[in-house]
Amino acid sequence: MHEEVFRAIEQGATIVTSSGRLARAIRQAWHSLQWTLGRSTWTIPDVLPFDSLLERAWRDWVLRGTGENCPRLLDVVQEHIVWEQIIQRSPAGETLLQTSETARNAMQAWQLVQAHRVPLDPRFDSTDDGAAFRDWAQQFRDICRTHGWLEHARLSDVLLQQGVAGDTPLCFFGFDDLTPQEAGFSEEWNARPIPVSTVSGAKIERCKAPDSAQEILQAAEWARTTLEREPSAQIGIIVPDLTRLRAKVERIFGRVLDPAGTTEQHHRPFHLSLGPPLGE
Repeated sequence: MHEEVFRAIEQGATIVTSSGRLARAIRQAWHSLQWTLGRSTWTIPDVLPFDSLLERAWRDWVLRGTGENCPRLLDVVQEHIVWEQIIQRSPAGETLLQTSETARNAMQAWQLVQAHRVPLDPRFDSTDDGAAFRDWAQQFRDICRTHGWLEHARLSDVLLQQGVAGDTPLCFFGFDDLTPQEAGFSEEWNARPIPVSTVSGAKIERCKAPDSAQEILQAAEWARTTLEREPSAQIGIIVPDLTRLRAKVERIFGRVLDPAGTTEQHHRPFHLSLGPPLGE
């Protein structure tokens, strides 16, 4: 599945993935391959998601010495506070009950605006919500310029403006479509895409279940049957509304895949992509 990715790693390329989970899966597959080949030592692959690549390039640029005009990169909490203060001071913000949640949504909208190169023009004024966001976004942009702040949504653009491009070849893997912002970064760094192989001839079946518990149980039993037939199989199960069903999924899958309950949590035969809330 990852043959072309492995060839790129052997040639010294950095693999840029669409998610942290994919990066971990590639690293694990690479180490398993080296072990299977009987090697006692091998190169640690440079595989990381796009956001991590940007942060590493930023740190390298700062450490090389950037002068007094270097902007300060805001973390997520700092950026959220700026948006929240802007919204609270705005006329539209006086009627909001969930200012913090609105600030979080505004941050996400700003990321989309930057990723897709959407201009802040009067077209936003076609709705009240759009007009309010345009006003907040313009204030956010002006405040960042005044204080010399930089948010993650514009990090790749600033890196390109500063000519920060490494000598290591980049390969993008796992992206369905690159946003205009990602495509511009990829082109500037002469990165090449690695196509994702698809599985042909898939067999699709639909099963009915009376409730969510039975549906989860059927999925867990199917996963166990598949693993007994093919122990090296990698299985992915998509669970809608996992936040609400997490405890039920963990309990049922634990009962089916680890009935004795003797396996430590970090060695269990399954992993949930959503962690428990901090309060728990």
